[in-house]
Amino acid sequence: MSFVKITTTHPEGREATGITQQTNVTAQEAFDNRLARLRATPRQGYEADKTALTISLHSTEIFDYEQLLEYAETIEAFDVIQPGLFEVNP
Repeated sequence: MSFVKITTTHPEGREATGITQQTNVTAQEAFDNRLARLRATPRQGYEADKTALTISLHSTEIFDYEQLLEYAETIEAFDVIQPGLFEVNP
């Protein structure tokens, strides 16, 4: 299991952030899978940092926003998370 934090920055400067849990895949595998998809369809410019497990997606004519994808093995790896976000109460 791993997590991906997606931060979307809109042209006017507004930011939206979400964290998604990914089952049955490590952060490295999820990063590699996304990078392979980006290389297979080179419609969008990007910068990838394999050491930090981050991908920056640039805006295009179709998508007027930019995204930062951050991959991690644990949710605690992200600096800012909502308390109780993934807690389950019986």
